[in-house]
Amino acid sequence: MRNIQDSCPLIVMRDDPNQLTPWLDDWSDDDCRQVQAMVDRHDAVMKPTPLTKDQAGEARRMWARWQAHTTGKSFVLQVQNRTCDHTFRVHAHGKNVFQAVLRHYRGLGHNGTTIWQCTKVVAVFDCVCDRTVQAGKLLCGNPV
Repeated sequence: MRNIQDSCPLIVMRDDPNQLTPWLDDWSDDDCRQVQAMVDRHDAVMKPTPLTKDQAGEARRMWARWQAHTTGKSFVLQVQNRTCDHTFRVHAHGKNVFQAVLRHYRGLGHNGTTIWQCTKVVAVFDCVCDRTVQAGKLLCGNPV
């Protein structure tokens, strides 16, 4: 048994009789130290690059755009692909059903031509839970 004061935590964990680590039992001391060095290297504190004035302004505008895009009541849209009839659900926000569908088609960048041409909203449901985007009562449309 090694000294408990060994500097490598993996070696201490491997040699501890109370730890059930069969995957560490076959590792040598050098293997443990190499893996610990990789972990230590990736645990280093990263300092963010400071933003320029233009980048900060753009980030602030995008944050404001996102906040405006996600305000209002939550709806679950059932969307169908126009080419292969694949159906999926999308989470949208708006003060009413019409605005939620419009926001889905326009997108965040307000250039929703591809979304409009490739998909169509088949049905709109009330959103029961925002975290799980669970569909509730059918509000309009014919679900597939």
